[in-house]
Amino acid sequence: MFETLSDARLLVVAGESPSFAEAGRRLAMPPATVTRRIAAMEAAAGLKLFERSTRAVRPTEVGETLIAHARRLIDEAESAAMSIETLRDTPRGWIRVTAPVILGQSLLGDVIGGFLAQNPDCDVFLDLSNERTDLISDGFDLAIRFGPVGAGDLIARKLGTASAALYRGTASRQTPLAGLDDLKGLPVGLLRRADRDGRVIRLTDAAGTMHDLHVAPRLITLDPLVLCDVALVNDLVVALPRMVAYPHVIAGRLRCELPEYSVQRSDVSAVFPSRRLMRPAVRAFIDHVASELPDKLERYEFPDP
Repeated sequence: MFETLSDARLLVVAGESPSFAEAGRRLAMPPATVTRRIAAMEAAAGLKLFERSTRAVRPTEVGETLIAHARRLIDEAESAAMSIETLRDTPRGWIRVTAPVILGQSLLGDVIGGFLAQNPDCDVFLDLSNERTDLISDGFDLAIRFGPVGAGDLIARKLGTASAALYRGTASRQTPLAGLDDLKGLPVGLLRRADRDGRVIRLTDAAGTMHDLHVAPRLITLDPLVLCDVALVNDLVVALPRMVAYPHVIAGRLRCELPEYSVQRSDVSAVFPSRRLMRPAVRAFIDHVASELPDKLERYEFPDP
């Protein structure tokens, strides 16, 4: 039925996708090619593997059975390849990593640079995206994530915590905030999606108590660099990840307002599939990240000067 493992992977991805077009996107393959190869498998089986409509496709009972068989074939092939890889003492090969944009731009350059210097036979592909990637289907070895690990057969190694705080440009002539009451109704810039309630900001104090305050947002964006640039030329108080604001605070361009409060705080973890044998290169990379990143994260969690 399967002439190649590529056909097995195509069938699995098609079964997990709402359409052949989406399956093609995930496989970097034209939708017409997906349709043609599925049709060839149906012809070889003499049975329909997918029910098709103008809005979606879904596997038939026969298709589900064949998809389960394809998954086993893929797992066995990967296990065989990784079993051979684990016999090698020297980490080698490509390591595919995905991480949030903020974390990658602020911290991962130094970490990855150090790893590559120590492991000349290893190479790293880093994908920076704020979307939650499916590690298994998208072929990533690990993710570095903020917040919950996510569903699925995944394990996590906590690396530390990261938080955001309120900042204002030091060129501002406005008096520094003395307490939470000064923030009520104040014009602010927020780091969030537009569909969230933009008039309420939640701050957490050192004891973990949460305080919800009404503010007057003048800028809402998911780009912290834009917020930072605005704060440098405007009196606006903005919410920024501490790791983004830190260089500007040290340089004297930004000051932290109400430094004893965090706008949000999240765990940072290395996440990887537990069902796969771990290659030496991936294990070495995770160990390196776990030794380097916690200190860098902790640096930003103390109140800013």
